[in-house]
Amino acid sequence: MRSGPQPLVLAVIAALAGTAVLMRDRLATRASDPGATTTAVPAEPSSARPAAGIASSVVEGPSDLGSSSASVAAAPSALSSRSSVSSDAPPSAVDSGGPCQDGMVLVEGSYCPAVAHFCVEPVGDDPTAVGPLRTPRRCRRFKEKLVCEGDIATLRFCIDRLEYPNLPGVVPATRASYRDAERACAVEGKRLCEVEEWTLACEGPKKRPYPTGLERDPRACNIDRPMQFVNLEALARPADVSMEVERVDGRRPSGVNQACGSHFGVLDLVGNVAEWVHDRRGMRGAPHSDMRLAGGGWEAAESTCRGHQERDDPDHRGLMTGFRCCAAARDGKGRSSPTRGARATRMP
Repeated sequence: MRSGPQPLVLAVIAALAGTAVLMRDRLATRASDPGATTTAVPAEPSSARPAAGIASSVVEGPSDLGSSSASVAAAPSALSSRSSVSSDAPPSAVDSGGPCQDGMVLVEGSYCPAVAHFCVEPVGDDPTAVGPLRTPRRCRRFKEKLVCEGDIATLRFCIDRLEYPNLPGVVPATRASYRDAERACAVEGKRLCEVEEWTLACEGPKKRPYPTGLERDPRACNIDRPMQFVNLEALARPADVSMEVERVDGRRPSGVNQACGSHFGVLDLVGNVAEWVHDRRGMRGAPHSDMRLAGGGWEAAESTCRGHQERDDPDHRGLMTGFRCCAAARDGKGRSSPTRGARATRMP
């Protein structure tokens, strides 16, 4: 167990926290002012966290956990809060008066509404398998060929390069509800990403299943970490919540996983934390919810660019629920322009 006053301080903070996210300007201020009051949980390397098995009463926890009275927000990493990883950013991530705000990436390309990939090497002993035949949801390697059906749409938009609060060296916010995400993006003059936008930013022009390509790579992306069983009773007790959160927390600071970048240079679209996105199709009643969680968290999940999980509770807060923001390009060009009649077929 860790020594020092931090667990007690964090327990009090967690009990008083009223929201799952901190606004970016406050985070930036606190990151540069060590004396400022903070409500954040510092990120630490997994080796510095308490070992699993501390809790005595353990309740099985799914990969996206339900809410409790505690809230966890992003904070400067104990290791790299003052380090900069943005020097490796592609030119499109640098704001020089271009179409996107600072820290955002311009994404432009064609989006296919329905894509089928074919798995040639499923992950063995898959804990995410479902149904009586335990059909695997995780795939180690896909075929090069795919099938794309539907009317192609041309999308052009800006997306945060990193998960909110979109700050290099800072662990992403978590336990954020859909409402929290909407408000936080609006404060920055942005909005939640549409599911089509998020997907295109992830899979790139070749419509790959993973941002890294055809193969699943836990070394590149923060995915497939050992499942943790969460003590839900501890999460509800102010005296215990901080230690329980630290014990199961698998986030890594934004920008650390440089290899987990998409064709457009957007990082951590799969893994680290699952991200809220909006689905316009839900407004027409099919499917019934217009809220999705995309990309999966750090534990075992599908973690593909099209692996979106439907949610119907805008106040749901899980230990792995975060988000990033999107925006229209500042040059006034349209965000999407459907090309009717262009039908996709089998693609190499």
